[in-house]
Amino acid sequence: MSSRDCILCKLISLTITAVVCSVLFLASLHINYQWEFIKEHVRFRRNSPQQNEWTHSPHGMLRVYMFNVTNAESFLNGTDLRLKIQQIGPIAYHVTGLNEILSQTSDSVTFRRNPHNIFEFDPSASSSPDILNQTIIMPNIILLSSAAKLHDWVFFVRHAFNAITINESAFLKETINYFLWDFTIPTLSLLAHYVPNIVSNCGLLYNAIRPKELIYNVKIGVDNGIENFFRVNTFNNKTYFPQQRAFVKRAKKSDEYCPVILDNSFDNSFFPPLLTRETELNIIATESCRTLN
Repeated sequence: MSSRDCILCKLISLTITAVVCSVLFLASLHINYQWEFIKEHVRFRRNSPQQNEWTHSPHGMLRVYMFNVTNAESFLNGTDLRLKIQQIGPIAYHVTGLNEILSQTSDSVTFRRNPHNIFEFDPSASSSPDILNQTIIMPNIILLSSAAKLHDWVFFVRHAFNAITINESAFLKETINYFLWDFTIPTLSLLAHYVPNIVSNCGLLYNAIRPKELIYNVKIGVDNGIENFFRVNTFNNKTYFPQQRAFVKRAKKSDEYCPVILDNSFDNSFFPPLLTRETELNIIATESCRTLN
């Protein structure tokens, strides 16, 4: 091939390339890239970076603070009329959740949530590496809360409670680890066998991260509308909180008295795109068995 033919081939190739690029450029002017990105986001495709990141969420650090009563004896003998407390902490824990997908279609996904899949003490981020072994004094919340619960029960129940707790102290001196993870007394174990809704271990973190059944079915996909992305269809296969619904019915109140219906609620892990400060959201609060606005 002569040099002239070679130059001609190059010119033709460059011309074709320029024409193709021009056509693609003109076509791209009619594409709303923000909208296309939003549509891809709400499709929530399997094994996408978005879904993989969400699977191991939420993640962060939990900082716990305890309060040490410094005048327990003076308060009990009447010298002091108010408790004096000293803040202890932080006690830091690294937390990583897990969202396990059970099934997925083009318009919904069902998943099981474990918000505390990994829960590890971080001594370097705590106020002291040995803080869990530090001894503090706290009110005997087991005794006080049980007494409050039984206050309106019949006389014989209250009398029995007073009899079995007569030797219990109003304050307990134990380690922080005890109050967080192993807060139990013999009286509590006995009461747990006979009194409804009393657990044998009142450890603050023990109960906070105790495994619970949290299964969500939420909307995904363009067909549901981007404003409904991750809006909850069901929670534990129901559209309401059965515990609170029973309470509302016994109290002869309407659903507005305590928002237990899951309509238009979100699970608090994802929200629709294009939200503004004025957007109102209903979020499921599983710990209180209700929705929050």
